[in-house]
Amino acid sequence: MTINYKEKKIDGEIFFISEINDNIKLPFLLFIPKDVTNSSSLIVDIFSGKKSVDDFNTVINETLNTRTKYISDIVKKLSVENNNPILMPIIPNFKGYYTCFFGSQVRNNDTTILEENILNGVVKIDENDIEKIKNIDFQVLGMIEESKKIINKKNNIVINDKVIMHGYSAGGHFVNGFTALHPELISTEIVGGIDGMAILPFDNINGQKLNYPIGISDIPNFDKTQYSKIRHVFYMGDNDFQNCAEINNGKAKYRTCYTDAEVKLINNIYGNISTHDRMKKINEIYNSNGYNSELIMAAGNHMTVQINQRLADKISINDKKKPFTWKSKSEEIIYNQIKQKNQIIKQQKEQKRQMNKPKVKTLTAPSQGGNVSKGFTNVITLSLIVSFVSGALFMVMYMLLGGK
Repeated sequence: MTINYKEKKIDGEIFFISEINDNIKLPFLLFIPKDVTNSSSLIVDIFSGKKSVDDFNTVINETLNTRTKYISDIVKKLSVENNNPILMPIIPNFKGYYTCFFGSQVRNNDTTILEENILNGVVKIDENDIEKIKNIDFQVLGMIEESKKIINKKNNIVINDKVIMHGYSAGGHFVNGFTALHPELISTEIVGGIDGMAILPFDNINGQKLNYPIGISDIPNFDKTQYSKIRHVFYMGDNDFQNCAEINNGKAKYRTCYTDAEVKLINNIYGNISTHDRMKKINEIYNSNGYNSELIMAAGNHMTVQINQRLADKISINDKKKPFTWKSKSEEIIYNQIKQKNQIIKQQKEQKRQMNKPKVKTLTAPSQGGNVSKGFTNVITLSLIVSFVSGALFMVMYMLLGGK
């Protein structure tokens, strides 16, 4: 197999791996570049297929077929940059159980809605199949470890311990959730199309408890130190207006993404703002609290932004930090002009404030072993004059009273 990105390409082999052990019930694909080195890092790419009603094997085969044909430009570029291998878990989604979204329902293995759909004949899987999609983050953990072992055995190479994770849409939510739960394993998370929603690394805001997937209150022993070491890259289409936290008649419109209570909390925290503004706000919160976060707004909607090569060009694992947001050249010129004007206005205001500031003479105490300052001397002189005048007035009054 060959992966091409523009003029660059790398050759390698792709392996289909399944039924490794009882803890990894789902299959995965592993691409290993021919020239992989010990400086290479494993890319974990989470792809989300449709929410199916078909039987388990059909859904697995459909997802597998799509995965063998499609790798995003972002992942291709990241792979060719440093001969990085790619792990592609085959994660099926079903109507009533959005596995790839990895919300609280999936994290807690709550299959209530899925079981209702099975009983009603909506979904064609059985109880044994349900067990295969539980504990999904631990299955991916197992896939990561197995991939490292396979690479080591085949190429006699020990790659970097920490991995790069990429996911888009529901896959982006998975990556963001997985990163919060297992930050010690991640060097970089690259997350796109998450509808202006990323996990806040706090247990509460203004007294409001933030449980997963909104915050980290119910994540045992959340490792803030490790989370702060991760590079968080968020990207979003400038015409992407999808909102999985939408309220419909007071309830969650997308029940397999967020619960009613979670949707209400999201809207209480952020208010009635666009998903773009919400994502910008989250990015600002990350940066202001010491987390290495960046937001890239690129041309495209929810379906097209991933094929924007200019977006892929802006994402590199070799860069430590990128600007807050990507802009076109014309936007950059306007942005810099506005920024320059604002700086001039700020300077003018400061100059005006200094000119209108009342001038107050400072009275300074004498320095140790030195002479009395001029300001301090003036005070003593003024005091003597006042005392003399007061004494003279007293004598005049005394003489006048004595004369009567």
